[in-house]
Amino acid sequence: MLNEKINDIDALFCHLNTYGDNRHLIFQNKQYTFKQLLQYSECICQWIEKNAFQHIMFSLKNSPLNIALYLGAWKAGVHLTPINPRLIDHELIEILKRSPPCALVLEHSQQSEKLDQLCHLLDTQFFSITDPLEFLNTLPYSKSTSKLAIKAPESVITYHISSGTGGIYKLHGHALTQIFDYMYKRQFDLGLTAQDTLLISLSINHAYAFSYQLLPALALGLNMVILPEFSLKEVIDNIQAHHISALALLPTMYYFLFNEIERLSIDNTLNLSSLRFLSVAGDQTHQSLMIKSKQLLGLSLSNGIGMTELYGYSQNTTLPSAYNAVKVFDDVNVKIEPIKNHTETEQSHKKTGEVWIQSPMQPVNDKRQWLPTGDFGFIDSDHNLYFLGRIKDIIIKGGSNIAPIEIEHYLYQMPEIREVYVLGKKDKIWGEIVCACISATKHISKEELNQHLSQFISAYKMIDEIVLFDTLPKNVTGKIDRYRLREHIHGNLILG
Repeated sequence: MLNEKINDIDALFCHLNTYGDNRHLIFQNKQYTFKQLLQYSECICQWIEKNAFQHIMFSLKNSPLNIALYLGAWKAGVHLTPINPRLIDHELIEILKRSPPCALVLEHSQQSEKLDQLCHLLDTQFFSITDPLEFLNTLPYSKSTSKLAIKAPESVITYHISSGTGGIYKLHGHALTQIFDYMYKRQFDLGLTAQDTLLISLSINHAYAFSYQLLPALALGLNMVILPEFSLKEVIDNIQAHHISALALLPTMYYFLFNEIERLSIDNTLNLSSLRFLSVAGDQTHQSLMIKSKQLLGLSLSNGIGMTELYGYSQNTTLPSAYNAVKVFDDVNVKIEPIKNHTETEQSHKKTGEVWIQSPMQPVNDKRQWLPTGDFGFIDSDHNLYFLGRIKDIIIKGGSNIAPIEIEHYLYQMPEIREVYVLGKKDKIWGEIVCACISATKHISKEELNQHLSQFISAYKMIDEIVLFDTLPKNVTGKIDRYRLREHIHGNLILG
């Protein structure tokens, strides 16, 4: 592991070189040592210098090439922008239009005539990759030292791209000094240990897998298995074949995984005993998923919470039993701000509102001191952050803010409840009322639900209306289909 902070890329290369042939990553059933990764990275550095590139953008599925591009571009002192490889040509074009001149490295399947024309217009050189290892192996390697003056780490920027909500993609840049500092600190905060073997199937082009998986793996010198992209079969096969102990997936992926575990466990053909650490990213984890993890694997799901702008800023390794709580990292500040146009009628010792974050990972191109997250919650005296849902999902009943996730949590403690989803239903008098969609093992009344809830929550949060289902509708990912339920509750959709 990193025993002291590193200040430049040469120090990082020296650190990784200490692992040499003793640590490796496995890609497509072939092993690559850290020594080989460093050599690939040197090749990328020399390729960048030979072509005098100043900015590299790459849209590639996971492979050793991605890691070599990160390390090689840093060593060459050029700016870098990894792009989600799922994007299509139209989305890539929108990003290129907003970006400085660059060299573009992309999957062959992403190439199109429109993209070719734009690259020609912008004088952007692009490289279409069919086989990432073949590309790396065609690059010449020389032991000669760099001819270019290496830029100061604080001036070398890596940009990550936030989601294109509304069709707008934003680049958030971090200096290499910030990334090195983050790498050093987070190796101790994420629940990973130097003995872990880590499976990476989330795109390391994305800020989450980059910050929560790749950076600590390099700092700790973890053995890694890298999949080009998420594949349920490949995940299960590699866990068993390579004794994977640490895994990070999106909630949707865990739904798929747990369903498959249930199916395969019938034949007793599954051995996942090597797993010890499960981290979940993306949406706030639903309690039903936490329960599944405990039932099937005897493991808690650790929430990893972050933003593209700030990377990961918390991890609930200290609170494995609290489904909606995370431990905020010591160098991150949190404040709770009142929500505009929202009021709260109940005075409480918990100050609830929108979660705002201040972090050393403030993007270099963002001059704000605090970033709003869009989450609703509160913090306690121990710097634990409790999520009560997204602000857009908060029910506003007569001016009071009601968090559906809190009600769902307590309803799941009733043994007869199989599934529950709580939402606000439009009401002429109250604005919204509390509606619970319920799937239970027996018929259950609103009065029974509220009698149970009265032990835990105030009267104004009680359920006003229930709708009973044999099973709640699911989307293609296996999650409760919130959109269809909302449409059904508001009379816009009839569920058969």
